[in-house]
Amino acid sequence: MISALMSAVVLLSLQQDGRVPAPIRQSSGAAQKPVPLTIEDASRNDRWLGLGVRDTRWAPDGSRLWFRWNTDPKSDDLPEADPWFRTDAAGQWVERVPAGDAGLVPGASPAWSRSGRLATWADGPSLYFFDGSVTRKIVTLTVAIARPRFARTDAAIEFEAGETLYHYDVAGGDLGPMATRVTVSPDGRTDAARRLARQERELFPRVRQADRDRDLRTALARGRPDRPFAIPVPSGVRIDQIERSPDGRFFTFR
Repeated sequence: MISALMSAVVLLSLQQDGRVPAPIRQSSGAAQKPVPLTIEDASRNDRWLGLGVRDTRWAPDGSRLWFRWNTDPKSDDLPEADPWFRTDAAGQWVERVPAGDAGLVPGASPAWSRSGRLATWADGPSLYFFDGSVTRKIVTLTVAIARPRFARTDAAIEFEAGETLYHYDVAGGDLGPMATRVTVSPDGRTDAARRLARQERELFPRVRQADRDRDLRTALARGRPDRPFAIPVPSGVRIDQIERSPDGRFFTFR
């Protein structure tokens, strides 16, 4: 009697919180009136048969498990619009994630810090950061963010967006570009003009010195912290997988 009363109290409490006790089911199991299979049903996807959970993701601290599900699937539903649900680590209750919290669903493959305490992931144009206890959105751009990872012994997060490598300082919250693609115009000079330019550099020391001064100015400009390193590529070429060397002196890209 007392056990049944306690179970009723717990169930009432869960329902008031928007939670339902596990396990969850799409059907009560009661006898249903047979529904004939139509050609329209057979020609579409199998969502009308019912759905299991999918895309399960653990919260970074292991306190929650998130998954996608649809309590009443229809053949013309968009799978990307299926709502998110979450449950506690013990699997005792399940609740639908409010629309305002859907952005905090962890990424499918978060990047972890060396200590294993911090995590980061991207969802479209937004970057998320788990600081060991709380998840928050730290960056939102106008283009999709890709390949976030920790750098500088976990003091910074580097990520790519729009053919640019960005740097986010974890402690200060500063964001800035580190390296970006720059389109260079093809050399329109003829072979004869290029040969003449080489001869001028060989014959006239002043021309050679001017070239060295220009190269030095370019190198200094690239090294300025407030100006991203320029990656020159021809028009029509796209780059990605921009990486900075551990000592910060070089960049590689594909």
